[in-house]
Order: sequence, then structure tokens, then C-alpha cells
Amino acid sequence: NMGHPKEKAVETCMKRCTINGKRPVKIVSVRDPYAFYVSEFCFAWDENPKHHLMLPQRVQRFAGFIKEIEQLPRFEPFEKGDMTPFAQTDAISWMCGDKRLCTYDFLLRTEFLQYDWDRLNTKYGFRKPEKKLPRENPTPARGRRGKCPETIFTREICDFIHERDRRMFTSEFNYTKRNCDKPFEITHK
Repeated sequence: NMGHPKEKAVETCMKRCTINGKRPVKIVSVRDPYAFYVSEFCFAWDENPKHHLMLPQRVQRFAGFIKEIEQLPRFEPFEKGDMTPFAQTDAISWMCGDKRLCTYDFLLRTEFLQYDWDRLNTKYGFRKPEKKLPRENPTPARGRRGKCPETIFTREICDFIHERDRRMFTSEFNYTKRNCDKPFEITHK
């Protein structure tokens, strides 16, 4: 488990940990791009000092949060040592390289994590764990500022996500772009 490493660290690990021609398994985890931004907003709304992004008091709605993110330069958080990206694409580019296809042996999706975890264990010959995966660090339903406000996705917000996290919608990760002709909401889970 390397967390959010730079590409060079991943390459070095793969070389150093390859023993008798058997290399380590590279696992990448991703989250539904729309749910990712809902979670980021609700964590910021919660005003948890451990979270990487605190909402300015003027930001009261999801659309305002997205506007704040739009103003941030790409990779800025990484340059300051903060390991949480403002787009999954940033973390993927940081780990896999910006111009290349991200190669991995197994993909874990947070929305199907237990299912994918069981498949991973089966694929590599491990016993099926007796216990289910715990739910760690869930998106807060209610925080210091109360209930997380509604998260309405408009055409503009979808366009931002489709551009900012465009890799998520390619054959690399196979997420499907939602029809954003009419606004829709995703509730935090």
C-alpha cells in the first residue's frame, strides 16, 4: 500500500520488489466521479480540520464549491505536500504519469468495494475473508455546520467534471457520463 505516490516511487517499488521475475500486483482504486465531488463537498462542509479543503464561509452551495475548485491550479495540492487531489485524474496522473495509460493489475471501485475485494482475493488465491470490509471514513451526513446541503448537478457542473476528470470516462476506467440535460442530485452516503 503506497497511498498517493509519485510515478517514480511506483516504478522503483515495482523494480525493487520483483523477485525471481514475479512482480508485485498493482492495484488502483477509483470512485464514481460524481460521488467523488459530493464527498469532497460534504467533507469540506463538515469543517473537519483534518480535511484538505476548508470552505470559505461565502460558499454555501455545491455549485459554489465547484467554482472554488475551478480556480485552483492543477497539481497545486501535491506541490505543497498535501496528498489529497481536487480531482481523481490529478492523483492518477501523479501516480501513472500524465500522458500514458495507467496500467494496473486490478481495479477497485469504491461503490462496489466489497464485491471487488472478494474478486481480488479469489483471483490471487487468497481465502475469502471471514469479515466484511469495514466502512472507514464515510462521507459525513451531518457535521459541525449541520446537514450537508443538497448537491445538485447542473450542465455546468457536469461539464467541469467531464473535463477535469476526463480520464475517468475513457476505456481506462470505464465510467459513463451522465445525461446532464436536466439537473439531478446525488445524496451523500
